[in-house]
Amino acid sequence: MRIIACILLGIAVCAGAHAQSAAPNRAALFRAAGIVMFNKTLPVADYDFPVTLLEGTTKNLSAYKGNLVLLNFWASWCGPCRIEMPSMQTLYQRYKNRPFAFVALNLGETKETVRRFVDKQKINFPVALDEYEEAGFIYGVEAIPTSYLIDRAGNVVGGVQGSIRWDTPAVFALFDYLLTE
Repeated sequence: MRIIACILLGIAVCAGAHAQSAAPNRAALFRAAGIVMFNKTLPVADYDFPVTLLEGTTKNLSAYKGNLVLLNFWASWCGPCRIEMPSMQTLYQRYKNRPFAFVALNLGETKETVRRFVDKQKINFPVALDEYEEAGFIYGVEAIPTSYLIDRAGNVVGGVQGSIRWDTPAVFALFDYLLTE
């Protein structure tokens, strides 16, 4: 479990400082956004799982290939998760008509609990359920919120553990760049 977490977040700690010279702008954009750029990309196929959306449809995470994907692990009882939700809503609204997919994956809560939270917060981005925390285990999630960026080729390329503002010019610049790669 810890090995997966190290692969997904730990290895990446040095990536920003030691990024390959072929992509200095990319590394600077990740740093400015407050997202750790992974030195080694990780294919989603190795960490795939079925996503059951709140409205009941199910698809594998790999089905989003071709889109920039923000995969966010959260829970309604988590203060930092609740704080970042409005900025995620803004990010989703900005990019929803582009090759972008946002999967907000709730960990450990029932469908009814998640539905009440989503309705109260007026969230309209896709929310998925991981009631038994299986996907959280696959991705080595040890704290929430934890978010991963998956590029359009289907590789996990960055991540952040903890809450950040997703509606800043620096995050928008990173997403704009990744959408053109």
